[in-house]
Amino acid sequence: MYAQLKEQTAGSGYCHFPEGDGYDEEYFKQLTAEKRVIRYQKGFPKAEWIKTRARNEALDRRVQAQVALCLLNPHWGAVEKRLAPRLLFPE
Repeated sequence: MYAQLKEQTAGSGYCHFPEGDGYDEEYFKQLTAEKRVIRYQKGFPKAEWIKTRARNEALDRRVQAQVALCLLNPHWGAVEKRLAPRLLFPE
């Protein structure tokens, strides 16, 4: 998920954040509230995620939503076809 946040150009994996809708400074602080640290156990590297601030609900919700989407595995062509009559700017 952090790799997607680094993506600078729109396309596959790009994260879109509409203006407003609760995407304020606190949201982004929570979204980036953990960092990956490599620790060694018995000589072998092990990755851990360490909280850098007390609140990280935005990060948890975003990761849960990505997992749910992965598990549902929607057929995007069918979704687009079904929603096409309602789109403001159909392609």
